[in-house]
Amino acid sequence: MPNHFHLLVRFKREDQVPNEDEHKYLMKQFSNLLNGYAKAYNKRYHRKGSLFLDYLKRKRVNDSAYLIKLFHYIHNNPVNHGFVEDIKDWKYSSYHSYINLAKESKIERTEMMQYFDTVNDFIEYHQSNVEYDFLTIE
Repeated sequence: MPNHFHLLVRFKREDQVPNEDEHKYLMKQFSNLLNGYAKAYNKRYHRKGSLFLDYLKRKRVNDSAYLIKLFHYIHNNPVNHGFVEDIKDWKYSSYHSYINLAKESKIERTEMMQYFDTVNDFIEYHQSNVEYDFLTIE
């Protein structure tokens, strides 16, 4: 989206996190990524200064009900913000990778697809109305 993005990130193994806590580890990795991108962008477009607001929010996902609601929320965010009318019209989404399993992808789809019996179930779930009750919880 033009002004923000959502990522669902999972550590492959808990022992991959260094001695510092996972929050600090994640923040450092994303800080490095966003700073590197901003520097490259500024150089290419001959500009200076911040590219991103200093705001990064994260939430731990501890159960599968929250996980699949969050998955729905992320994929439907462009629809909810009025950028497109149909989820399949937003080209900057991993949604396309999930509905076209025959096409090679760097996204590890197996983990999330285990919650759906078929690709059609996945599509129907994403077209359904889901209450995002987690948005009011801080």
